[in-house]
Amino acid sequence: MRYKNTSQSSAAKAAASGATVKSQQVVRMADLVEGRGGNRGTRPVGWVKRFWHNTKRGLPDECWEWQSTIGRFGYGVMCVGTRRMNRKIHQAHRLSYLIQHGEIRYGLCVLHKCDNRKCVNPNHLFLGTRPENQQDAARKNRMAWGDKHSGVKIACVDVPKIKEMYAAGQFTQKELGKMFGVDRRHIGRIVNGIRRTKLCAL
Repeated sequence: MRYKNTSQSSAAKAAASGATVKSQQVVRMADLVEGRGGNRGTRPVGWVKRFWHNTKRGLPDECWEWQSTIGRFGYGVMCVGTRRMNRKIHQAHRLSYLIQHGEIRYGLCVLHKCDNRKCVNPNHLFLGTRPENQQDAARKNRMAWGDKHSGVKIACVDVPKIKEMYAAGQFTQKELGKMFGVDRRHIGRIVNGIRRTKLCAL
């Protein structure tokens, strides 16, 4: 007698779980739990109380600045959870939005009306997509352009020099690459107008 194999492959299980997760990708305030496991079960413990303890609150239209840890990008950060309960670092302004509205849908950013990264006043926060976040940053002149961009390998002042030297036939792209410490293809993109056209106003 043959028995039917009802067990799913690991790939099938991953695909099934992935579909489920994708359809329910919402960060909810209720999911951020601090508690004690074991026989006592899990009960929420006051991360919200800690949050407001670390916030300097003022009038409803004022910025409420975060008074605790500041992350590398200038936003307030706070740990929520325990080692057993998925301890994670969250940005303070996102936590503030969660406290006020209960959830943040997957893929959405929490933006500032006030352009103050330390501000966690829920009245100053609103949701937006990633492109909207970039457009908002560009309008407020917070985008890193030119030599301020973190990925820049060649200064803006050197770009016209490279183009002139190559156009005059003085050096090959490979020689220019060695001279400026970049790959030949990088020089090729510069002289052909593919790179540094937006980062440098020429």
